[in-house]
Amino acid sequence: MNGEMVEYRPSEDVVVEGSWGEVVRGVVVNGHVSAGGKGSEVECKVEIRSLIGMKGVEGEVSGRVYGFVRGGKVSWSVSEGLYEGRVSGVGVRAKVEGVGDEAGYELKGAEVTVGGVEVGVSGTGRYEGKVFEGEVRTGGVGYGVVVEVAGGSIGVKVGEKLAGEVKVGRGRVEGEVRMEEFGVGVRGGMVWLKGKVGGWYEGGEWGGVVEGLGVRYEGEGTYPEVEVSGTVDAKGAELRAVKVAGEGYGLEGAVHVGWAGGSIVWWGS
Repeated sequence: MNGEMVEYRPSEDVVVEGSWGEVVRGVVVNGHVSAGGKGSEVECKVEIRSLIGMKGVEGEVSGRVYGFVRGGKVSWSVSEGLYEGRVSGVGVRAKVEGVGDEAGYELKGAEVTVGGVEVGVSGTGRYEGKVFEGEVRTGGVGYGVVVEVAGGSIGVKVGEKLAGEVKVGRGRVEGEVRMEEFGVGVRGGMVWLKGKVGGWYEGGEWGGVVEGLGVRYEGEGTYPEVEVSGTVDAKGAELRAVKVAGEGYGLEGAVHVGWAGGSIVWWGS
């Protein structure tokens, strides 16, 4: 690491500025740090360019980070944050812009593209309580999203059609998602979801339940509408009500699937 002292005024202010080549292999950092007013103000600007070479992850990260401290108050910003590369062989591109202070933050814009599917996010939040409130966009559709944290509970609400909650405590994790004709844009069409999905995990054991979980597609082509109710765990699935309806389709009954012992056995009624 090779730095250069650009300016020094011993009375009150110190300015350190440098361009430090390769700090860690594959990482290039350009930085500027200044302190003034007998330590009452500190400013930091860092520009990073990094080549990633971890197992399953490859690509390049770049961006600018700015921080400022004045009278004990902290503020920061991230601009031109960008990752381009591949994760497990799938092309990924992500960029982010945001600002914040000790009270909260504003995500001015974040866009993630995975395998050709793009998701955009913008909004505000605090570091406790209502940690995010904003919009998520995908498939040409925008969704108002609110995320709240209280104790060991995380609540998520997407518009008026989807709500979920996850609780963590004493070694147990459990959650539930409820949907009422919730639409997801998928490449020129819409997938509509309804019903309730819940699950839990504790001590290596897990289980889940679905109640009236329905899926239907509107777009090019003709596809059946499916609705399922039942339970699932490490031993298998008991789908007590399965319905497949649509042009050329007509099925209603129960399906039992067992996968214990490394094999899968199923039967219907």
